Formats: sequence, structure tokens, C-alpha cells
Amino acid sequence: MALAHVVNRRSLSRRVLLQGVVLGTVATALVACSSSAPASPTAVSAPAPTAASTSASAAAPTAAATPATAAAKPTTAARPTTQASTAGGTVPEATMNPSAAKGKTLHLLAWNLYKADGMKTWVPKFEQEVGGKVVFDLVASTELASKQIVSLSGRTGEYDLTTSDEPYIPAYSPYLLELTPLIKRDNFPVEDWVPIMWDAGTYQGNQYAIPFDSNVEILFYRKDLLDAKGLQVPTKWSELYDDAMKTQERDKELWGQLLVTKRDDQTGINLWTYLETWGNEIFDQANKVAFQNDQGYAAAEFFKKTVDTIAPKGHLGYDGTVLPDNMATGHGVFFYYWSSVTLSIVKDKKQTVADKVGFAKALGEKTPPLSMRGVWSMVIPADSKNRDAAWEFIKWFSSYQGQLNYTKGGSGNPCRVSVLNSAEFKQTTPAAEAIAATIPIAKKRPIYKEYGDIINQMDIWASKLTSGTSTPKETIDGLAAALNDIMKKGGYQKS
Repeated sequence: MALAHVVNRRSLSRRVLLQGVVLGTVATALVACSSSAPASPTAVSAPAPTAASTSASAAAPTAAATPATAAAKPTTAARPTTQASTAGGTVPEATMNPSAAKGKTLHLLAWNLYKADGMKTWVPKFEQEVGGKVVFDLVASTELASKQIVSLSGRTGEYDLTTSDEPYIPAYSPYLLELTPLIKRDNFPVEDWVPIMWDAGTYQGNQYAIPFDSNVEILFYRKDLLDAKGLQVPTKWSELYDDAMKTQERDKELWGQLLVTKRDDQTGINLWTYLETWGNEIFDQANKVAFQNDQGYAAAEFFKKTVDTIAPKGHLGYDGTVLPDNMATGHGVFFYYWSSVTLSIVKDKKQTVADKVGFAKALGEKTPPLSMRGVWSMVIPADSKNRDAAWEFIKWFSSYQGQLNYTKGGSGNPCRVSVLNSAEFKQTTPAAEAIAATIPIAKKRPIYKEYGDIINQMDIWASKLTSGTSTPKETIDGLAAALNDIMKKGGYQKS
């Protein structure tokens, strides 16, 4: 499926694989003591853009360009292009200025594990191709947000770049370089970004981040096990449950659904997903909790039933680092998770059933299918000592070839339409069609500066539910009270 229809700008919900950090409270205090906007980067001797190029809007794409559309746009010497195999045409690229990066060493703070593993295989080419060097500081997912808070708010200048999950952009924004002037100056090809993915780097009309990983949750399933029972791929959660009950063999450690249920952001996101697919939003237009109702109680009851009957025994010890490996080694019938783990499953050194794993788009229940959007972006701390070189890295990293390399390295999915439509992408990941079918139905979460507080409460109450220390009704009522309290303290609720 091509992404010509990805212009859909619906709002979504999704995940964050970070330990619950009470970021909102910290960030709100940080914003209050911020005295001024970040200074602009020093000028660089880039080729002057043409009048046609400077007329493009950099705030947000108005439509997702197909490769053919991108190829139809005029290009100049100031607008490098790269050959795209999708339509046999050319894809516009931002104007590069390698002299700004030559001889510079950039320090990049990022999340460790599969995303970084893939990046490390090709990012060293930046030195060869552009002239700068990148030094990685890789930390566990549980430590990334807290380290970013300390570094950014302390204005240490320790890092020139860092990767950020989308919910944290509002809280980090006072300490990030605002990129809109650079986007306009260098004719950055915004029109080639999927709109709902580009939006993840925007806050209050300003662009603070360049999205590079367009993650959505998809369904991984065992084709052979469904075929053996004559079952179709489920499109609803209730269908998945019924199929899991028919195919699992718990005495042989073949679990119906691999599921994160411990105290973890993903557990809160799982509850969030059920709440929304049962017909709820987290907040209404008045920023009041909108899931404390019969549908909300039913969603929590279903989550608890799933945990008790088809999730792995001992599930409270499972997290997102274990379950992809479990899917690869034949211990799960279904696994609903982030599509960025696809290559880590099919290329797992210990895999035994990779050729039997199928991929399908997101599920629905009371609502049509939907997925939480999950986008990682690259940002430049305002106090970086190498901001110009860091911007050169972002342009290089987010180019057509850079996005393709990111995917081939097993780190995740591209954000550029030309890459998502390309033959190379479709050859790289067997989940390409499922990803392409899910991106248009993605929703973004209601993102506030208090997101850290919000997801922390989601984690707390979801883990109380999965561990049996609160009933489904107690979970929904307790979570509703906690989130309303956050919204009141944040000044979002008028009464």
C-alpha cells in the first residue's frame, strides 16, 4: 500500500518506552525560570536558496508528497536530489554545507538497544561523507529522560544532539534550538514528511525537532498456528482473544498474547489503547477525563481478563526487551507492539519461527482500528557548542538515504513518504504493508508539558490492575481522579 493517502491528520494516542519520570512537574518549573529564547546559530556560508525555494512553508506540510509529486518539483543546484527507486524520479534534499561540520566532534545522547545498534552501523559514515564525527552516549530507556532533564535544564552544553520521544518536546522546548529559520534557509524538504509524523516535532507553531522514526503499533502473529485452526487474522481485540484461547498451549509456554504488564510505560500505553478502542478519549475538549464510564470499565475488565488468561505466566517480570525475543523463538501466538522491532524479531540470532510470523495493521473494537502514534525525533540543545555542525548532521541523517539506512539497520521506520513508498523499504522489512496500512489511522496523544506525570499515573494504575491490587472499576476511578488532579494543577480545567 502506498502512502498517497497519508495526508490524514487525525489525532492519536501511543507509547513511550521510557521509565515513568515525573517530567511535567519538573519541566513546568524549568519553563517558569527560563529567561530567554535560545540564541540563533551562527551564520554559515550555504549556497543562497532560490526565490522559489524560500516561498515554501516550513511550519508543517500541507500534504504528503508521493515520490512522483516530489519529482515534479523543480530542483536547483541549491537543492540536492537523490535517486528514489519508488518512481524512478528524484527526491528533493536540503541544502548541505559540509564546511560547517568539517573537523567537528558531535556528542549524541540517545536510547540504547536496537535503535542505537542500527545507527552505529552507518552513522560513522558522517565523518567520511560530510567531515564531522559523532560520539554516542547511549543510556538505558529508563535513564534517558532524566539525563536529558539534567543536561538541558542545566544548560551544560554537554550534548550537541539528542533523540527525543514525542511527548517530551513541549517540556524540552525552552532548551532546544528552534529550527524553523534553518528549515526555511536550507529548503528542507518538509513536503516529503508524513504530516502526522512531522507534527510530532512541532510545538506552539515552532519546529523544535526533525522526526526520523515513524513508529506505530502493529499486530505480529503466527501464520502457521492460525492456519492450522482455520482462523482468520483478527481485526478486533475480542477476536484476538478468542483466537488466542484456541491456539495457545500454556503448558508448553506458548502464550496467546505476549504483553507488557509490569510497572512500565508500555503497560500504561496498553491500557490507553484499550480505553480508546473501546470508544473513549483520554481527555475531552475541556481537558477533563473522558473515560470514566461503562466503556472505560469494560476496557479495563478486558485488559485484566487478557492478562489472567492469555498473557505469559509470570508476566509481571516481562517488558519490551524480552517479548520481541519471545516472539522470535516461538513463545507467542500474538504480539501487539511497535513496528520498529520487526527486524529485531525476524533477524534474531536465536529465532526459530521468523518465517512463520505474519504482520497486520492495528486493531479496533468499539471503534475502527487505530494505533497510537510513536515518533522519535532529533533535537539540538540550545546550548550546544556545535549547533551548525549538528544541523548538518540532522540534514544528512534525515536524508532519503539516511532514512533508508536507519531502517536497514533495524532501528525503526522512516518518516519520509518517498522512503516508505520505496522498493528498498518494502524489501527491507516484511511488515511494510502493515506499517503502511496503519500509519494513516494513527492518532497522536493529547500531549502536555505534564506528560511525564500523566504517563506515570497510567503506569501506576495499569500495573495495579495487572497485578490484581485494584479492580477494573477501582483502576478507572483512581486513574480518572489522578489525571483530573494533574489537569487542574496545570490550569487546563476552567472549573
